[in-house]
Amino acid sequence: APLSGWKVPYDGPVDPGFHIAVDRKASANEKRLKAEAEAKQHKEVDRAMGQIRQVLGKLKRATAENLEQLEEELKTVMEKELAACGPHQSKLKEDCGKAVEQAKTRLVQLKEAKAKAEPLMKELASK
Repeated sequence: APLSGWKVPYDGPVDPGFHIAVDRKASANEKRLKAEAEAKQHKEVDRAMGQIRQVLGKLKRATAENLEQLEEELKTVMEKELAACGPHQSKLKEDCGKAVEQAKTRLVQLKEAKAKAEPLMKELASK
């Protein structure tokens, strides 16, 4: 918008006393404050996601003995941190569900493999 040459009213003559001033300092300060707020928000999102991902990492190394404990830990950290994850909430929920299912599947496969290997181990031990 032009800073001068305004017609007041819009179809009247140019009013030489009517000027618009832009406070560039205030504008720069607002930009700085907005950038700081965004950086703070990103930092909080990163922190919250890190907490959840840390438990997901533990879940990948789950054993039959600690699976329930890790599921409970994941549930607790999700309740505490998910709201702070902003636009990543739905993806994290999905990732957590997949991680739990993968851990359970892996443990079932491990149990089956041990069951298959047990007779072979007995056979080898008896020779």
